[in-house]
Amino acid sequence: MSPNYEILHFAVHGELKEDDPLGSGLLLAGEGEENGQLSAREMFSLHLKADTVVLSACETGLRLSRS
Repeated sequence: MSPNYEILHFAVHGELKEDDPLGSGLLLAGEGEENGQLSAREMFSLHLKADTVVLSACETGLRLSRS
């Protein structure tokens, strides 16, 4: 993922993990031994210079269940 784009738009499948919300993420195409998942935990560590990032994925509107 390049840090040089001003706008990033992801329209992909998403996965919600209620037991580990930071493990939730976007499902991208994998390559080699990489499964292609970009977790919320990994997103926080990205150093992007984008002014705008759009995340559009299935399961993004789900809410965590309350116990």
